[in-house]
Amino acid sequence: MPVYAYQRLSMFEQSAGQGSVSALSLSRERQALLDYCVDHGWPEPVWQEELTADWRDGFSKRLLTDDPGDLWRPEPGADVLVYDLARMVNGAQDLLAALDWFRERDICLHVLNLQAELSQTRTLTRTRVDSDRLLASLADIELRRGADRMRLVKSRQRDKGRFLGGSKPFGYMVHSNGKLIENPLEQRVLKQIRQLRRQGLSLRGIAQRVSTPVAPVSFKTVQRILQREDAGTAQGSQPSQKQQQQQQQQQQSQHKPDQGARR
Repeated sequence: MPVYAYQRLSMFEQSAGQGSVSALSLSRERQALLDYCVDHGWPEPVWQEELTADWRDGFSKRLLTDDPGDLWRPEPGADVLVYDLARMVNGAQDLLAALDWFRERDICLHVLNLQAELSQTRTLTRTRVDSDRLLASLADIELRRGADRMRLVKSRQRDKGRFLGGSKPFGYMVHSNGKLIENPLEQRVLKQIRQLRRQGLSLRGIAQRVSTPVAPVSFKTVQRILQREDAGTAQGSQPSQKQQQQQQQQQQSQHKPDQGARR
């Protein structure tokens, strides 16, 4: 009788570093799944970890299709372990459809944080499930879907060079299409700040040299600009790599000699 431990990860959890909150949480969940197997006298489970960028695709979708492709489906008679419902399904409807499919194939679904075997395939008495815990688990699923959807939208908008709010980086302005473009006046000031810094001027000295009655620049602004460049974070505030590549291509095409004129 095969035993599987299933974890569905968002692409943001997958890309998180080892010391991140997501990584520590996944490590604790993994250990809890191992302990559960030991308590039941089972061998180490077969791990099934999946990466998804969109939580709108429910787990039951692969179960109800004739061709799931490369997506994993447990075989009849298996025991499937998940730490939390949010690791498998994306809502109550998805859960009900998955449980029906499991029951028809004698598959046991063990949910550790609910302390229950939900599919009820091999027990004569129904497992008591704390309703508060179940509702909290379903609410957590909705929060996870909303948070992942928001992060995905912001990531896509950022890749397109869109300005997502916050403090606008000095040297740029927001175009009507929502993208950051260079501000010619502030770009000249940035160039002056870099030159004066190389000359060894202090922050206040730089601010006094570049400030004008029309466009005053405080030493705090100079400090933020230089700190941002020193930390290498300016790249995250500037237009995306795709935009930079497009600008380079435009510049190259402008400097490329006309073949027809040479002929």
